Amino acid sequence: MKPTIYECVEPGLISEKEACWPSSFAIVKKYPILYAEHLKWFKKHISKHIYGLPFDNTPDKFYRGADREGTSVYGLYNSEFRSKRSALEEQTITRLLENDNELSIVADEADAVLLHGLLQKRNEYELIHARPVGSSDDYPENYHFMGYDICYPVDCSGGFSIICDCMFICKWHGCDTDGTRFIEDFNKLNEYGLFDTVDDAYRYMVKYLNEDWSEKGRYCIYEIREKEGDRQSSFLSKDIDMELLDGRPVSTAGRLPREIRTYDLLDSLGIEYKRTDHERTDTMEACNAVDKILGVVICKNLFLCNRQKTAFYLLMMPGDKKFKTKELSAQIGSARLSFAGPEEMLKYLDIEPGSVSIMGLMNDNDHAVKLLIDEDVLKDDYLGCHPCVNTSSIKLRTEDVIKKFLPAVGHNYKTVHLIGED
Repeated sequence: MKPTIYECVEPGLISEKEACWPSSFAIVKKYPILYAEHLKWFKKHISKHIYGLPFDNTPDKFYRGADREGTSVYGLYNSEFRSKRSALEEQTITRLLENDNELSIVADEADAVLLHGLLQKRNEYELIHARPVGSSDDYPENYHFMGYDICYPVDCSGGFSIICDCMFICKWHGCDTDGTRFIEDFNKLNEYGLFDTVDDAYRYMVKYLNEDWSEKGRYCIYEIREKEGDRQSSFLSKDIDMELLDGRPVSTAGRLPREIRTYDLLDSLGIEYKRTDHERTDTMEACNAVDKILGVVICKNLFLCNRQKTAFYLLMMPGDKKFKTKELSAQIGSARLSFAGPEEMLKYLDIEPGSVSIMGLMNDNDHAVKLLIDEDVLKDDYLGCHPCVNTSSIKLRTEDVIKKFLPAVGHNYKTVHLIGED
């Protein structure tokens, strides 16, 4: 079986032919950024809430497909990319340009990662993988399936999608004026704004191409995948700020299962919590901004192991206290402590680097991880942590964590005394 190209030159007349389109990676703008950029225009020109078009500060559904203003190799000559580059980076760019790669897609993941790293605002972009339905290409490792998109084939410049242009960010042909023609299809879109089945994607495409005003041309149905751990639900911009909210989010769109499981458990235990969504907290400035919203300093959570990697520890300590390995080793009788790797984090806590949290103990069913809590953490009435992802943070009572959460997940803890001074 080979990928199929669907061509429509007149409303309702669709021809099919096989093609050998390869799978590829695309560097696309994160949907919260794209949504915020278009929100002002839509608020000014659209008075009716239609489909997923920008209307409120928070969208009803996220769109995570290919049509998100992806950048290309030729874009390296504009201000989006940093001008200072290594020899290896220049060699890669030269090779890609020689292949006439003017599109926002790259066949090799290493090349895509390199180009993504050259972006001035790389935190506003992400990598996705698009594989034409029917392709025999292997899936990339650690990328999970999001859904099916209907887009121009890869030999057409850009990633035009009839899902995005009709039901999310209308930039070209748009949608029906009353927003009712495709409401059934819109309701079938999953949390990523994509279809769960090829049949649903195909039926929508046929319905769309029967409209006189729709964009005619050639289309392909793509499987869209994202790297495990990527998630977009925050809306930080000049006009959209962080908020402190009560409990779980109303919509689970764009959120990883591990985050939703955290809320499910806390709710089932009757533990009240405050929550805020934000960008990845990769800098102290970002962490301080989150602390200010929560009204509490997020604990420093360190995932440690012994030299043999036979003993694992989760240490909770105040965020402003320095960690001294020797100081802790003496108290727990384990020499040569070091930081455990990403593989161990995922295996024991179902957490990725940057998201380590006491909440991850809910995933440690074999109780392989020993919890260590600095005594100063226990003195505070509240503590802050991540719900297993570092794009959200929660504030909850320390007493609830100790007396409700830990017994529910079958973990005890050891109190340690850390000074953190040289």
